[in-house]
Amino acid sequence: MGLFNNACRRLIPSKDNLNPSYPLNDEDEVWFIIDTDDWGKEILELRENIAKHPNWFVAQSNQCFEVWLYYHFHKNRPTETVKNWKEFLNTVVKGGFNTKKHPIYLEEAIINAENNYSINEHGPEIFCTEVFHLGKRILPLVQDDINLLLP
Repeated sequence: MGLFNNACRRLIPSKDNLNPSYPLNDEDEVWFIIDTDDWGKEILELRENIAKHPNWFVAQSNQCFEVWLYYHFHKNRPTETVKNWKEFLNTVVKGGFNTKKHPIYLEEAIINAENNYSINEHGPEIFCTEVFHLGKRILPLVQDDINLLLP
């Protein structure tokens, strides 16, 4: 909730904050990318608060953000229990995820993550991520550049 409160202070004008640090346009979107870890009821509270703001969204990964990175290269959920996603990612992606070159697989990550997506009453199920929703928003902005870089 600290991140949410900070975003409100910096983005939303109020009587106490007439000139926010970053005024939003009607087309702007604010995304909160979170992992599941031990958040518990705080995730529900965050979602409820964000729902009050137009163009504000949550994309949750269960268990961690590395689930999203995994889907850049894999079509299916892992078949084994994963205790440490950072180590696991380094074993299933040769050399580990490279933030300078692997984002070109954004479209594949969107497809793979969406095809494996399922939710329960608490959010994404284990090995699932909602980050593909944000990926879908970003892809049209970078598609031409990605096409130039793909082998």
